Amino acid sequence: MNENKTLAIYFENGRTAYFESVENFEHEWINTDMISFDYLGVRTQVKRHAVFNFKTIAGFALQEDGE
Repeated sequence: MNENKTLAIYFENGRTAYFESVENFEHEWINTDMISFDYLGVRTQVKRHAVFNFKTIAGFALQEDGE
């Protein structure tokens, strides 16, 4: 996956979280229903790794290549 993509995660309560400079996005639907990725914290400028259980979120949108 290319670097510097934007990811939006939509929560069931109507809130949305945005992640910048997303790399290494992975999803595992069969056994764990998890998504994971690395991102750069905008305010802290610290690289982090995040894991979400897909059953606890409403959905997500990942920037496509070339956008």
